[in-house]
Amino acid sequence: MKRRTWLFLVLPVVLSAAISCRPAAATKTISFVGVQDGQSRYRSMGLNIGYAGYWFPQFHAGTAGGGVSDRPTHENDHSVVSPLSVRVARLPLLQKLTRALRASLGATFGNLLWYALLAGAASLLFYVLFPRFFRRRRIADADPSRQQVSREIFHSLRSLAIFGLVAAGVVLAALSGWTRIYINDDRYGWPWFITSIVLIILLHDAYFYWTHRLMHHPRLFRRMHHTHHLSTSPTPWAAYAFSPAEALVQAGIGPLIVFTIPTHPAAFGLFMLWQISFNVMGHCGHELFPRGFVTSPAGRLLNTTTHHALHHEKFRTNFGLYFNVWDRLIGTNHPEYEVRFDRAHGVMPATGADGDVGPKHLQVTQPQARTKK
Repeated sequence: MKRRTWLFLVLPVVLSAAISCRPAAATKTISFVGVQDGQSRYRSMGLNIGYAGYWFPQFHAGTAGGGVSDRPTHENDHSVVSPLSVRVARLPLLQKLTRALRASLGATFGNLLWYALLAGAASLLFYVLFPRFFRRRRIADADPSRQQVSREIFHSLRSLAIFGLVAAGVVLAALSGWTRIYINDDRYGWPWFITSIVLIILLHDAYFYWTHRLMHHPRLFRRMHHTHHLSTSPTPWAAYAFSPAEALVQAGIGPLIVFTIPTHPAAFGLFMLWQISFNVMGHCGHELFPRGFVTSPAGRLLNTTTHHALHHEKFRTNFGLYFNVWDRLIGTNHPEYEVRFDRAHGVMPATGADGDVGPKHLQVTQPQARTKK
């Protein structure tokens, strides 16, 4: 990549930093109920992760103006109190729509914040600050162009806007009492809060694998998934580079989660942070896991950057997101996955005429033994 592309890498980071530097008063504090000795104790989690505070800004102790209180109705009443209760469902439709719109904007900027920070940091690290150092870990042959980076950012910003619209629908459903989102509920404590995040990640991994495979069907690929595969050598900015149709499919995990799993907004926010972090890593174009990782027990469970890079190159294999379980069970791992991973670590390199050892000189097939002259 030419150095003049640094503007496309730095500007989104500056934008995200400006967003994150909003006044402290805007930080939303979420109360969470823990059950101990049969009594409810309210604990402040103090989370501001782009989702919880924006989605439900009205959930504060003693909310005024007809809002939803997160405390029991009576001092000695320790029964289950759900913020998404009948009182919420009775909010005027206009008020629900207003709050859903605010949530949509908040979710969009929250997503933009993490996308810009993580993708921007990875791009600066690999392509601007230390390109020669990380060259040895480069996976693909081709280097990304300025036009490619611009295209990836444009498509990702469009996807973020679509994610925000889906978030508005989810919040409207939550304010109508149709989802399993909870704020304060004596049935759920810290054990479930942590367990729910694990379940959400497992659900998303399965959802991604099968919807991903479906979008590779010949009748759907060009209409839905072709935009993402325009980058055969993706950069971190390709994390959300989807067509509008695929963006809707990707955003569909949100409604599926909140309609099936009791979910605290903070748990959903932490899941989103995990999701974008892993997504950026998968598209960064440089192998980050240590040598020998793919043959270890952890490597047989987790996917690597090489795994997804091969998918962008070959199209017909490596459909998984976080875990390598589905690809192993269904037999869709690329047969040269381990070989390509090793070559990203300099194992069996083919040295070019200039003495450089890098992806441009690496062949996919096993190198033949040289004959002595």
